[in-house]
Amino acid sequence: MRRSPPAATRSARLPAAACRRSMPMRASTSSRSTSPRSAFPAPTRSLPAATRSSIWQVVNQVLTIAALNAQIATAKALLADDQRNVDLTQKRRTGGEGTLVEVLNAQSQYAADRGDLPQLDQQLAEARHLLATLLGTTPDALPPTDIALDRLTLPATIPVALPSALVHRRPDILQAEAQLHAATAAIGVATARLYPDITLGATLTQGAPGVGDLVKNAFRGYDLFAGLTAPIFHGGTLKAQRAAAVNRARASQASYEQTVLVAFSQVADLLSALQNDRRSVADQQASVQVAERSRHLSRRSFEVGNSGILQVLETERLYQRASNGLVVARTQQFLNVARLYVATAGGWLPSQPVTSKR
Repeated sequence: MRRSPPAATRSARLPAAACRRSMPMRASTSSRSTSPRSAFPAPTRSLPAATRSSIWQVVNQVLTIAALNAQIATAKALLADDQRNVDLTQKRRTGGEGTLVEVLNAQSQYAADRGDLPQLDQQLAEARHLLATLLGTTPDALPPTDIALDRLTLPATIPVALPSALVHRRPDILQAEAQLHAATAAIGVATARLYPDITLGATLTQGAPGVGDLVKNAFRGYDLFAGLTAPIFHGGTLKAQRAAAVNRARASQASYEQTVLVAFSQVADLLSALQNDRRSVADQQASVQVAERSRHLSRRSFEVGNSGILQVLETERLYQRASNGLVVARTQQFLNVARLYVATAGGWLPSQPVTSKR
């Protein structure tokens, strides 16, 4: 009779030394007689991560294009103001109220600002080409990307805190958890192999001095023996294999805990960044409003002859700087919202009831 131990019914868990960490283990404590890899297909977890990474790259590129469109629009508006300054200084000089120096200053500023447009156009073209690559198409087949940053809207509710359970959907955490499951299952498999696989058998031998004595019980002898198969003779090797499985499980646990801590840190950083983005956008909006008013007043002052062209040019520079700063702040805010969605693996949705601040 041959009996094998029911390995599927044995349980495996990490030794106490491996469980003295503050973070609870979510690993399964049951092992199987099959290979741990087939029972816990950890590599399949990488597909959602790759998909979300590709989506993030597309979103990042779309926001980059929107930001470049806004910068180009600001540059063109400023170039139009420069042209009005040139016309106005020439008109004042013709009327005997201006000087050639003012005309040259206005023309110099116009030429300098016009030189910025080709660089922005090149950046936009490169961004379009990269977007086409990410979408698996050619640049000429890509639809128009006249995306306006002002037309993009943020979620009505942006969280300032999130439950940790939402982060559990991240592919890297799921993969580390699956690897930990497989490692703990391997301990059970190795432990089950320590039990000896014993084969019991009986043979009958008869010895008699004559043919007529063959049927006499006195000459009938039974030789009962036990045969032990290989596992009991390889106890040292099997114990070493179990110890190796325990060490691999400890390493998997450490990797799992590190993955979770990194995920928590990333989400916390993004939640903090969103709060700072809100303040930065508000400050930049106030700066644009002040710069716009200063530019308007300096132009009116120049038109009536109370100030020179240099003051007008300076206020326009301040306005351009403030406008570009607002574009950068709003783009960063959109990017951080998208990063939060990726960091939680889609676990956070604006419709979910979370602690938030508008």
